[in-house]
Amino acid sequence: MEEAYANNPENYGQYRWKGATGRLNELCRLLEKEGLNYHFHAIGDKAVAIALDAIEYAKADAKDSVTRPGITHLQFVNEKDIKRFKELGVSAVIQAFWAGYDTQLYFEWRYCKWT
Repeated sequence: MEEAYANNPENYGQYRWKGATGRLNELCRLLEKEGLNYHFHAIGDKAVAIALDAIEYAKADAKDSVTRPGITHLQFVNEKDIKRFKELGVSAVIQAFWAGYDTQLYFEWRYCKWT
């Protein structure tokens, strides 16, 4: 997450590629070069931004790209990143099944109303 949880100021969520963003970017670049579609799972706004950054990095090197990367889950997306989906040709794979739960999750995260 870009901001820590309200009830835990040290907790920004889990980032599986911590310290390896360069490797993630290179992996995406190689997939682009081969014309392979790739897909991210990102829940928090920071994870979404990192995925979009990796896609942007990869596509900068592949001017004639025909890939359609995707990002799924998308529970929290920073408003400034929404337009990047279109600019980069990224599919937003939103899961409506979780919409009710996510509303509660957001409320709890934002206002610390743990039940």
